[in-house]
Amino acid sequence: MPLNSTRVVPSNKSKLIDSKMSSLRREQDSTAASANNHRFPMTPDEAFKCFSQYMWEIEKKEIFNKVFDPKKKEEVYEFPQIYFFPVEERKK
Repeated sequence: MPLNSTRVVPSNKSKLIDSKMSSLRREQDSTAASANNHRFPMTPDEAFKCFSQYMWEIEKKEIFNKVFDPKKKEEVYEFPQIYFFPVEERKK
């Protein structure tokens, strides 16, 4: 090996940090949801019942937006599951 070259060793450190951050985010989301007695994921109907007073008009329209599913040959919700809603942020 030449004197001025350095050896590059792949590091999994960034993957480890990403993994820890994502697990922390899931823990925070589930804690916030359980503190408010909301269970995610939920259907658009359930989300509307729980959060309609905090939803913007565009969000109310988006969660009930339907698209044509060629496999089922019918219209289905574009977003059949709601995984998060920032209810604490909206309460402020």
